[in-house]
Amino acid sequence: MAKARKIPTLNLVLHLCGSIIEPSLCQSLQKDKYDKAILCCHLYLCVVNFLEKKGGHTNNLHPKKIK
Repeated sequence: MAKARKIPTLNLVLHLCGSIIEPSLCQSLQKDKYDKAILCCHLYLCVVNFLEKKGGHTNNLHPKKIK
């Protein structure tokens, strides 16, 4: 039975968000198995940054296209 290839959570988040973390920090956190904590923290920061930029509101809404 072949083992499924697992992608570390940290690498997946960095790939999706385009963020950069120092390699030494990344290795030490993966060694201590803090991937899930980094994921939650990183996603939370992305949401906070998005809300700060947009203010939680937008006036750039487009009407839904009906086919």
